[in-house]
Amino acid sequence: MSTKKFLYACVCYALFVLICIHYVQVDISTEQYMSVWARMFYVSCMSILLYVGSYVLVKDSRCKVRRFWFYGTFLIIFILYVFTIVQLTLLDPVLGRNTSLTMNFHNIREYIKETANFKPLYMIQLYWNGYQNEVITLEQFIMNMGGNVVIMMPMGFFLPILNKKYARFGKFVSIVLVMILMIEITQAITMRGYFDVDDIFLNLVGACMMFIVLKLPFLQRFMKWLMGEKV
Repeated sequence: MSTKKFLYACVCYALFVLICIHYVQVDISTEQYMSVWARMFYVSCMSILLYVGSYVLVKDSRCKVRRFWFYGTFLIIFILYVFTIVQLTLLDPVLGRNTSLTMNFHNIREYIKETANFKPLYMIQLYWNGYQNEVITLEQFIMNMGGNVVIMMPMGFFLPILNKKYARFGKFVSIVLVMILMIEITQAITMRGYFDVDDIFLNLVGACMMFIVLKLPFLQRFMKWLMGEKV
């Protein structure tokens, strides 16, 4: 490897670390708030820098070294993605992830009884009716429905890469469903969100959509290229 490529990779890694530190500092700050779009921008920048640095560093290495290095790279990016999910679903005050939700309830049982939705398609229909009656805007409708679909879509990318057994649809659906249920149950018992069967449905649809799309032959070749394998 040339010195120039090595330095280029080091710059990418250094920028990744600096942005990561800044991201954490802003995130834990009580004086600053990071919007959903800002979080997505930060995580996207960090992911790109980390991948580009890895690509430059091991591009000319043996195939096994490239696969190992890219596996580690995607594992770190996956951790960043999971951290972002936790922030958005459990900790973001603007999205209602704070103790203010508990003010009108005496205990968890009462909270779950009054807020949980176990009726399929009930909340989707409620939002649709709200949009038709101009109670909520189209943007609010899309943000809620579309957001629940998009947030789990990266699972269809990461899980088959990080564990080959999740390249099978049945295994993939099972693990994603468990993850979604854990999030919904945690939201309910911590009173930092609502248990909603429609959220589970939309999250699962998003993950499955990505999984199926990435099974297309030309995207399979792209996935192999991402992992440093010969196409």
